[in-house]
Amino acid sequence: LKWAALTYVVAAVGSLATLLYYIMIFTGARD
Repeated sequence: LKWAALTYVVAAVGSLATLLYYIMIFTGARD
């Protein structure tokens, strides 16, 4: 269960980082 939770957290952080990355690209391209 611990490893499953850790994997879930890593996946969530990765998704958030990707989302933030695309947001930065979008705002940068718009500027």
